[in-house]
Parts: sequence; C-alpha cells; structure tokens
Amino acid sequence: MKNVSIGAWRERTRLGLGLAILAAGAGLQLLQWLHTSVPG
Repeated sequence: MKNVSIGAWRERTRLGLGLAILAAGAGLQLLQWLHTSVPG
C-alpha cells in the first residue's frame, strides 16, 4: 500500500468511530428496553 493520504485515512477513521458509537448507543438502548419490558 503506497502513501495513503492522511485526509482519506482520517475520514475513514472518523466514519468507523461514528459507526462504533452508533452501534454502542443502539446496544445500550436495546439493553434498557429489554430491562423495562422484562419484569423483574
């Protein structure tokens, strides 16, 4: 792989981080929903 431009690498990293944060938020919401929907 030749010298990848830092701009493109940074964009890709930001995209990955955004997706990871979205996935974590969705997972937390799902856990909360399960806790509230399941008695006990």
